[in-house]
Amino acid sequence: MNELNKRTEQSDLASASSSGIARRRMILASLGKGASVAAVVAVPMNSLAAIGTLSVTATGERCTVSGAIISGVVHSKETVTAECAGLNPSYYANPANWPTNLSFTTTTTFSELFGSGSSDKLLDILQGALGTSTAEASWITAVLNGSDNSLAVSTNYPYTAAQVISFYQAGDPTRSSALAFFQGFMQTRTI
Repeated sequence: MNELNKRTEQSDLASASSSGIARRRMILASLGKGASVAAVVAVPMNSLAAIGTLSVTATGERCTVSGAIISGVVHSKETVTAECAGLNPSYYANPANWPTNLSFTTTTTFSELFGSGSSDKLLDILQGALGTSTAEASWITAVLNGSDNSLAVSTNYPYTAAQVISFYQAGDPTRSSALAFFQGFMQTRTI
């Protein structure tokens, strides 16, 4: 009996070992045949966007190109870089602080730059002229922060001027979400 139990035990171990090896081989073989694509598709895209080096706002939220804040997403190892932030509208109320080489000027109207909105001049809006929109001032500030020669670009501003304009042109809910993000998190620096 003892000899029979020993042989049965050895047979069970060999069977378990070979099935484990076979399972590993099947998994490894399937990775090259599209199973990895299926695995990636099953992962939320916004969590993939957060893998790697990222920037955070002053309050610790992640800066994303989508115009939304992602927090609490499970992801791989990351490195947090310097805080992402932009300058506030009052900084750009002084035209001497505007970036150079812009495709628009202080006298360009909001609707000329964004494709819709008021016919007020950009500088008038930033200087708070009577009847101008604070929301439009935030949009102008976001474009100036995202411009190539802006001080905000050198402080890890995560959007380009073109991206800011596209957020506005997308309409709601993108427009209102991006505006809330800009006003609440991205226009916080003062010089």
